[in-house]
Amino acid sequence: MTPNGYTLVDADPWETASNGKAVACNRPGTCTLTTSLDKPAGAYTIAVQYFDLRTGASKFELLLNDKPIAQWTPGDTLTLHGTPNEAEPAPVDYIEITPSKVSAINTGH
Repeated sequence: MTPNGYTLVDADPWETASNGKAVACNRPGTCTLTTSLDKPAGAYTIAVQYFDLRTGASKFELLLNDKPIAQWTPGDTLTLHGTPNEAEPAPVDYIEITPSKVSAINTGH
């Protein structure tokens, strides 16, 4: 993942995040995590492990090639936008992409 605005932070307590670390958006506006996808064609499940703190209500948006996810093609770019709210810095632990057990539906795009 390539961060834009997100910085590595220690999780407290440490066992609540992978290896005791997460990323947080500690600036006004939106931060992003982006990766290029190199997966075979098919259906995938995407899990985003984020934190819901009591100090705000961050917004998250997951995009595939800057559009809502509708189909999956090898080499596409997946982006997560995190926008902090009040004292909650839109923290994220990880994004996991695994093959789905559900068949993909071809939407013709």
